[in-house]
Amino acid sequence: MTDNTDDKPIKRVTGGSQYVPTGMPAGRPEVWSQELEDTVLDLLSEKSLVGTCKIVGITPRTVYAWIESKEGFLTKYSRACEERASYCADAILEASYDLLNPDGVQDANRSRVGIDGLKWSAARLFPKKYSDKHLLEVSSTVNHTNLSDDDLSRRLLELRTAHEIASKT
Repeated sequence: MTDNTDDKPIKRVTGGSQYVPTGMPAGRPEVWSQELEDTVLDLLSEKSLVGTCKIVGITPRTVYAWIESKEGFLTKYSRACEERASYCADAILEASYDLLNPDGVQDANRSRVGIDGLKWSAARLFPKKYSDKHLLEVSSTVNHTNLSDDDLSRRLLELRTAHEIASKT
């Protein structure tokens, strides 16, 4: 059936009234360009993926497709997300300073929010020092082949007790 002006073969889509040229790739055409990629990465360093996509007029699925198909894009995307994390921490820090005492009037709730923001920022920037979660690394070597079941149970109890004591301090 060739009833179009270009004389290209077309086929009727099953269940529909649309005609689709044959020989065309399925799906949407690719919208990638180096300029668009650079814009997306710049915006991602300060905005969410959804917000970035709304600004440039693409869908998040398009960005995910780039991650899968464009070599090196995943590394750039990860770097932009890390930059966004730093940007968010800086924004929280600035807002916290403003909330602490913006006009010379002391407000307990304002100060509490400001201090919580500072604590949050510090915990994210330096988790080993300021995080609420403290990790305790315990390493021990046990040669279980030479120990009886009772000896293994006793050793396990010792290690659990040592871990509980260390967790409380």
